[in-house]
Amino acid sequence: MSSEEDAVEFQNQRGLEALEVRKPQFISRSQERLKKLEHMVQQRKAQQNESPRPKQSLLPVRANKKQFTVPHPLSGKLQVAGEG
Repeated sequence: MSSEEDAVEFQNQRGLEALEVRKPQFISRSQERLKKLEHMVQQRKAQQNESPRPKQSLLPVRANKKQFTVPHPLSGKLQVAGEG
């Protein structure tokens, strides 16, 4: 470790000690939040392992489908059959 990294680690340690002394509830709530998040991650992983999703979409995708934009009726870009 470099001296800068040592200084940062020392400051972080001092900050944690100050929090422990002045705001112990902050630390305990943070730890509880972390535990909940870790538990949620484990649940999601377990669910994914139990029922893996199919890789294909449930709805068929039509590769040859053409998409047309519909012009606004007042845009002047409407064509009547036989004009074009």
